[in-house]
Amino acid sequence: MLKINQRGETIVEVLICIAVLSLGFGSSFLLSNHATKTAASNGYYYQAQLYANQQITLLHAYATVNSDFRSQSSWFSMKQDGTLSAPPIVVNQSQTIYPVSSDGINYVVKIKNTQPGLSRSYNVFDINVSWQTGSSGSVMGSLDIYYGT
Repeated sequence: MLKINQRGETIVEVLICIAVLSLGFGSSFLLSNHATKTAASNGYYYQAQLYANQQITLLHAYATVNSDFRSQSSWFSMKQDGTLSAPPIVVNQSQTIYPVSSDGINYVVKIKNTQPGLSRSYNVFDINVSWQTGSSGSVMGSLDIYYGT
């Protein structure tokens, strides 16, 4: 029989309400977490593009002064010696690491001639920038840009 003065909610209704609210809060947390990770990943990719552009600028400046790097067949990097008038220096290391952010991300910048010695007038260089965590050294992402001189 149905009572006319019945008050309150049953335990089943309360549990259903809690389940629906939990589902809503959980999905909004996952969406927020995904957006944060995407924003961080875009930041790392943008910083890698800046380093690649810096290497292209140095490569272009060096190409106007010197052409000995055109026969370079192994990975190398370039650095500026501090003066803008002097040409950049070819660093014959396999990688140069740039520690950048406070969250422990390192950027490894490498350049390689994709066709060494084939042409003295035109070469294509692969500028590779990868970013990795400083603590474990595991690579988080990589960027390749090709540049012709």
